[in-house]
Amino acid sequence: MKQDDIVSMQLGSAIPVNLIMFVPALLIGIIGGILGAIFTILNIKMAKIRRRIFSRLRHAVAQKILRFFEPLVIVVSLPHNVTIVLEVEQVRFW
Repeated sequence: MKQDDIVSMQLGSAIPVNLIMFVPALLIGIIGGILGAIFTILNIKMAKIRRRIFSRLRHAVAQKILRFFEPLVIVVSLPHNVTIVLEVEQVRFW
C-alpha cells in the first residue's frame, strides 16, 4: 500500500472514542443493575409467599394439585397486553 492511498482526516478538538463509548455503557450497566436488584427482591418475596402457602397445606394431595395448577395461575395472572407477536416473512427462492 502506497502512502498516497491512505486517507487521513484531521479533527480540531475531538473527544476520544473510548470516552464516548463509556457513557452509554455506564448507563446501561446502572439500569441493568437496578432492574436486576428489583427482580431479585421480587423473586425472594414471591418465594417466601409460596413457601408460606405450601406450608399451610397439610395434605400431600392438596400440595400436588396446587403445584400442578401453579403454572396455569401464573400465566392467567399475567397481563394479556404483554404479548410478543413474531411474524415470519416469506422467503422466496427463485
